[in-house]
Formats: sequence, structure tokens, C-alpha cells
Amino acid sequence: MSSRRRKRNRSFSWTQNSQTAANNPNNNADDTLMQYQPLGEYRKKSNTTQPHSSTTSTNKRNHPYLASAFQNHSQKSREALGPLKEMSQKLAHETIPNLIEKRLKRTRGNQVTPVSQTSPDLQQTDVNNVPEEKNERALHETKTKISEQNVPNNDLQEAIVLHDKGVAGDKSAVQKAYDILEKQYEVQRDNERVRAYFGSTKALMGRDEEHPSKRIQYVLSGLKLLDQVVEESPELIEVRLLRGNICGSLPEMYFNRTETAIEDFRYLIERYNENENTLTAEQYESVLKNIIEAFETLNRREEAEPYRKAFQEVRKNKNEDEVDANDASDYVDQRSFEIYQQALNGDEKAINKAIDHFSSLEIEKPNNPYVKAIAIDSKSLLGKNASNSFEMFSTGIKAMKELNELVQEHPDNLNVRKIRAMQSFRLPEAFFRKTASAIKDFEDLIRAYDKNTSLFTKEEYEQILLHLAQGYDRLDMKEEANAVWEKLASTNPNKEVKELLKQRNELLSFKPYNLDALRTDQPKELFKVGKELHVVGSKGSKEAAQQALDVWERAYEAYPDDPTAKTYYAASLALMAKYADEPQGLFGNTIKGMKLLKEAFDTSNESAELLKLRGMIYYVLPDGFFQTRDKAIKDFKNAATRFEDGDTSISNQEYLQVLAKLAEAYASSNQHDKAEKTWTKLASQDSEGQYRDLLIGKGVVTE
Repeated sequence: MSSRRRKRNRSFSWTQNSQTAANNPNNNADDTLMQYQPLGEYRKKSNTTQPHSSTTSTNKRNHPYLASAFQNHSQKSREALGPLKEMSQKLAHETIPNLIEKRLKRTRGNQVTPVSQTSPDLQQTDVNNVPEEKNERALHETKTKISEQNVPNNDLQEAIVLHDKGVAGDKSAVQKAYDILEKQYEVQRDNERVRAYFGSTKALMGRDEEHPSKRIQYVLSGLKLLDQVVEESPELIEVRLLRGNICGSLPEMYFNRTETAIEDFRYLIERYNENENTLTAEQYESVLKNIIEAFETLNRREEAEPYRKAFQEVRKNKNEDEVDANDASDYVDQRSFEIYQQALNGDEKAINKAIDHFSSLEIEKPNNPYVKAIAIDSKSLLGKNASNSFEMFSTGIKAMKELNELVQEHPDNLNVRKIRAMQSFRLPEAFFRKTASAIKDFEDLIRAYDKNTSLFTKEEYEQILLHLAQGYDRLDMKEEANAVWEKLASTNPNKEVKELLKQRNELLSFKPYNLDALRTDQPKELFKVGKELHVVGSKGSKEAAQQALDVWERAYEAYPDDPTAKTYYAASLALMAKYADEPQGLFGNTIKGMKLLKEAFDTSNESAELLKLRGMIYYVLPDGFFQTRDKAIKDFKNAATRFEDGDTSISNQEYLQVLAKLAEAYASSNQHDKAEKTWTKLASQDSEGQYRDLLIGKGVVTE
């Protein structure tokens, strides 16, 4: 494997695509840390429930001075957070991208790959690891301990199930598990399973907590419980898995816990080598993968090699029919490719599935550059729903650098170039300036395809042409864009692309309105023209968006207390931010618009139309900067309810759009149950099948 192989980014998730996506200062040291630290996802693969257990696993490490670290937390925090506090003070004088790039040089993390459950007999201890000369007595004591710990406890089992749902991203399940385990802990402080799961759940509470200092408190107190249990009973398999999971998901630069995970996973591997009943085959495979990633996080790749060989042997035995020659080629099997496509078009759940899948595949096939490129890009997708500006930038910058390195290593590999082009195209131009780079890659790919049409499928070729045309449009290079759009039209593209071509032709036919003919003393006509211009601007006409802003600014000045004028003016400001080519323009218009939205209307004069409009503004804003996703959900829900109660300010088609956006917002917020219910509701209301293809993709409607 090349020495330039990237390091994986494993980080703890503290909070929680479209093709054209993207377009308080606080002196408290803890706040500074939490504001800019990297995020990730405390992820979970499929888990099979067994009578008395539910366990997850990950990767990371054991600190030799752990006990004193807790006792001297305040002093160590001040020492560790000093540079971050200084960094936050510099923020006012540096652009965010420059600041993030500097921070990235010091930031490393890893991803979490949980494993399934241990068998009930092995949850508490390794019975087989008893000195032979004391076997009979020790075995009796150990079995007694197991029976005491495994007394049927329905509340504990319920909490474990909820804990596992929380690992998968269900925030409400985490809170429920915490409430149950807190009560269990009060009456069963000697029960090691209760303490271990309470500790793990505390860490999950830290992941979901919004207040920075409370996040740290939850995690540190959870780790303390887990460390105490391991110190008292180091042989407990289940607890080792839980602690490895937590330590493996914490940001290395802040917690220094990767060594703990390595210790836990080494122990588990040693126990498995002594007795294969200690772990399931799936657990063993996952632990091997996790320890490899932990070593790479610490840049100790040589120590990872024995485990890498063991992992590859396990995977080889698991897939005996797979052709080894594919390892060094560009081969990606159909199932893997579909998982990647679902991540590109899906929510965070689909993205995490792709990350887990390609992390394993990358270890299994370390010489396959296409697999590596997809693994990099899958991780970068976490930035699109980031609730933290640092994560949004760091995931983009990290993937950008790693893909550039990969292209340098494999300059003739068109699949790697394709992945880099797609990733560059998705990045917000105002911050990253990568559209020109994407255009260069797209042009090279098209030239190669024109010489050899077997390089890509027709669908892939059309997608490349589409993004190239959109890239030229983004940079306002109309002549070049027109030529590519014409070439795309000549390929007899699919239905979706034909609709985009039709929409573009409509935009090209737009004729600017004579605003001088509008009079502010005729509000009905003024509002009508403003709404029409806003719709055209929303579809992609910058000229129409600017005219909409001019109209609504006049309307707002004439009627400052009118909720429609105020809301559309705010919406038009946000819409122009979409076309901004500088961060100042994006933030300036958006912040001004958000201020207006807060005072736009209240329950006495709100309507489905205005709720939908405000919800759309909140929804398209980057949550990493503005934290408006929950507000969008609230407005979409209220707009749908008002329509269902007889509000005629929106049409049935707009109502369906509200349901679709509400489902997407739920999914991007990891509220998957609510998302599925909303998709199902949309399917029942979509009598004309406008959303059929989308619903098929979501598994709500069958073909």
C-alpha cells in the first residue's frame, strides 16, 4: 500500500444532495472547543437481538494515566484548550476556510464501526481464561458472578435496546435509555452491566447535547464509569466492546483515547484466538477492522499490518469465490456501487452505511484506487448535513486534499478523476472555488469517452455532461454552457435530464419586467409580480431573483407591517445569497433575511403559503452555519396541517412539495421513523404519481 495512503478520520458525533448543493463568539474555552471540533457519527451496523445482551464495538485506545486524567481534568483542559481559545480569538481576522485548513493540520479522527452482540454466557467474563490449577473454584465463582449479573431485568433489557437505537442515531432513544439506566444505577451500583451501559449512554448524551460544556461532562463521566468497570473486571467482553466503541469514536486531538481502544481490541482479539466462542465471526471481523483504523489514526501503520493480514484472511474466507485480481483493479461490485449511489442521493443513514461498507472494502482491497476514492467521497458527504461549520469545512477540505493526492498517484485513472470532479462540483463555490477544477476533470472525462464509449455507461456520461453544463452556468460562462447543454440534448437523455433542459429553456426565455410600471399604491399587482419573479428566480434565473428582491424591497418599505411583504422580502434576500460569489454576500443577505423572518408573522396572521416559504428558506440554509433545520421542520409541519384544515393559500401540488421537504428534513436530522411516516403519507396523497420515482427509491412504493 502506498505510503501516501490517507489517514482515516474517526470523530465523535456531538450533534447530530442535491447535484447543485451549495450554493457566539464565546470566551469560554469549552465553548471554543465544541464550536470548532470535528464531528463524525457514532454509527451502528445491523444488530441481532439476543436474550440478555446487546453490544456494539468500535476502535480506539487506553491512556496509561487515565485515573489521574480525571482528577486533574480542569488543569489538563486549560492546557489542551489554550491553543483553541487563541484560535477562536483569531477567527475575526481570518477567513473560515483559512482557519479550518490550519486546524486540519492538527486534527485526526476515525469512524465508528459497531459490531453485533456477544453470546449471553460471554457477556460478563471469559470463563475459559481461568488458571488451570484453580479452575474448579474459579469456574464456580465466575458462574456465580454471571448468574448474579444476568438476573432477568426487563428495564435493563429495554434500556439496552434503546441504547442500540441511539448508537444508530435515534436521539430520543438515547434520552429514554438514559432515564431508565439512571434509575437502575441508583439501585444497582454494583451491577457492572448497568454501570457499563449507563456510561456508554452518557457518552451518547454528550454526542447529542447542544451545550458545549455539558457535552464534555457527559462524555467524561461516561468514560469514567466504563474505565472503573474495566479496571475492576478487565475480563468482561461486553464492557470491552462498549468502551472500545466509545473511545474509538472520540476525537483523538481532544481526548487522547485511541490507545484505550487499541488495548480493548487487542484484548478481544487475544481472547478470540484462545477461544473462538468469545466473539461471533462478525464481531471478530469488525474488531480487526477497528484496530487497523485505530493504529492508522495514530500513524502506527506497521503495528497494524498483522491485523490487516488477519482481516484480509477473514474476508477471503468469507468470499472464497471473489477474484483476487479485482483487488488492484478498478473493480467495484454492483452492490457496493448501489450503496454509494444511495449515499449520494440519500440521508445521513445511507451515508453512514456507505462509510462503513467502503471502510471495510478499502482494508480488504488496499490497492484498489477506485474503492479508496469512493471511501473518501463517502466520508465527505457527512458535511452536507453538518450541524457544525467546522465539520462542514473540514470534511470538504480533507476529501479535497486526499482526492488530489490520489489523482497524483493515479493520474490516468479516469474513475478516480470522476470521483474528484463530482466532489469538487458539490462544494459551495463561494467558499471553496473548486468549480473550475471540476470543469477541467469533466472535460477530460468527456474527451476520453468520445474516444472510447466503453469507459462509462450512457447514464454516467450524461451525468458528466450535465454537471459540466451546470458548472459553466455557475461561473456565468453562457456560451460554453449553451454548447454543453446542446450536446447533452443530442444524447436523448433520460426523463429527469429532459425536464432540466425544459426548465433551462424557460429560464433563457425570461424577459426582465419593467419595474418602473409598478406602483406601490397598487399592492395587489405589486405582490403578484413579486411572487412571479421570485418563482423564476428560485428556478435558477439570477436576473429574475434580483428583480424579485427589488420589488419586495419596495413592497416592504411601503407596507412594513404586512407579513407577506416582509416574508417575501426576507425570502428574496436569502435567494440572492444563493447567487453570491463571495462569503460576505452570502452571509450578509442571509442574516438580514433571517432577522426579518423572526418578526415576519405570528399565529394570528400566518398562512400555509408563508409557512411554506419560510420553511424553504430555513431548509436550504447550511445548518452548520445557521442551525435552522428544526425551524424548517416546524414550519413544514404547520403548513401541511393548515392545508389539511382548509387553508387554500397553497395548491395541492405545493402541499405535496411540503410533505416531500418535511420528510427530507426529518431524514437529514436522523428522525428516520418520522421521515418514513411522512414518505408514506406523501405516497397516499400523490394520486398522480409525481413523486413515484422518489418514493420507489425510498422503498415506500414498489415498482
